[in-house]
Amino acid sequence: MLNADVTQSVIGEGCVIKNCKIHHSVIGLQSCISEFNKNNRI
Repeated sequence: MLNADVTQSVIGEGCVIKNCKIHHSVIGLQSCISEFNKNNRI
């Protein structure tokens, strides 16, 4: 994770998360999320 705001979420192993906000979400194994995405309840 680099410059990410993650709250109330579960992040899978091997994820790459850059420059984004994630709230109340479950992110699967080896997912890539970046560049100012706002993710809520994925």
